[in-house]
Amino acid sequence: MEQANQNLSPLQQLLHASANNSSDLFAVVSAAKEGTRKREEQGSFVTELEVVFETSEVGRLFDGTSRDDSTGQSFTPGFHHLDNVLRNEIIPAYLQGCPIAAYVLVKIENKISIIETDIESLHVDFSARYASFMSKTGNSYHLSSAHNTKPLIRSVSFSSPQGRQMVQVATQLDRLVKVMRLCSWVEPKINQLVHTRRSAVFGSVRNVLQYRKHYTHTGANALDFAQNNAKAVAAYQANSKVKLPEGFSELIKDPEYLETNLRSTYLFRAPKTAEEIQASTNDAYDASVATSEADMLKQQETKPII
Repeated sequence: MEQANQNLSPLQQLLHASANNSSDLFAVVSAAKEGTRKREEQGSFVTELEVVFETSEVGRLFDGTSRDDSTGQSFTPGFHHLDNVLRNEIIPAYLQGCPIAAYVLVKIENKISIIETDIESLHVDFSARYASFMSKTGNSYHLSSAHNTKPLIRSVSFSSPQGRQMVQVATQLDRLVKVMRLCSWVEPKINQLVHTRRSAVFGSVRNVLQYRKHYTHTGANALDFAQNNAKAVAAYQANSKVKLPEGFSELIKDPEYLETNLRSTYLFRAPKTAEEIQASTNDAYDASVATSEADMLKQQETKPII
């Protein structure tokens, strides 16, 4: 019988004990608690993505470059720099209802969408060019990668959804550059066209990466901007590099404008509203007052009566 009870779940043991002997109830509950993992023992789900770049241009774009005064090499941000700013500054500020952060975040997302569309269009165009050339030459060309080429392997664990989407952009760009190289090699007369198109799309990606230094998180939230208080003014001053629409401070008072123009398509959680923050502040204040009053009553009860 005892062996059978050991095979039961903690809940089944609890029910069995309560039905047979209430004195065993405490022991069963204690055993169930001991069998529950603590939060720090549960761990968390972490995903690490490994990407392979076959072109050095995209690999360098992905990594960024460090400043080197000896060679005159200036610092250029890599994909991880953008992900860090998104994770630590832009997204937290967006979720607290900062409209400036929302504007920057949506701007980044829109630019990513445009880049993906451009890359797809260019890939279709240059793939068709290469296929047309091969058909005209009777498939007499047989091209293969050089044997000494070494792919660049990168392990990525970006936490922001926008950063992870940029990894997808990099892999698409890598494929595009390979097709462009083939076209440029078999049809040298389009070298200038290849250079122009490639420079344009690389420039678009670098433009997104530069957003890492466009936004500064000051701690201002939706309530601050609704009241247009000193925190909101400081946030506008700290983010003077962000080219906001004219009359932005008035536009953000319109809920429809916020919903239509300042909502991330990557994040499920909606940013906090001024009303929600105000209600939370009021609740915290009421709880603080209640605690203070309770403490005062306790002190009065323990005072000696002379």
